[in-house]
Amino acid sequence: MLDNNEIRHCIRLYRKNISLKTRYVSSLKISKLVLNNNIINKSNNIGIFLSFDGEINTNPLIFQLWLKKKIFFYLLLVL
Repeated sequence: MLDNNEIRHCIRLYRKNISLKTRYVSSLKISKLVLNNNIINKSNNIGIFLSFDGEINTNPLIFQLWLKKKIFFYLLLVL
């Protein structure tokens, strides 16, 4: 059985092997799904994580939230 660090390492390797095009297309699809969500549309304050280490890019979503004049804040995870 893998420990937590080994699982994290495997996930990071998997993410880094995803092409830039696939990550870009995925980030746009996810942004569209989130922005069409009724809860998001009714909310004024929205928290969002900044992406890093090969994660899906949250910048398109952040930009769209900004255009909709939503108040959003970045969540920071410190290890």
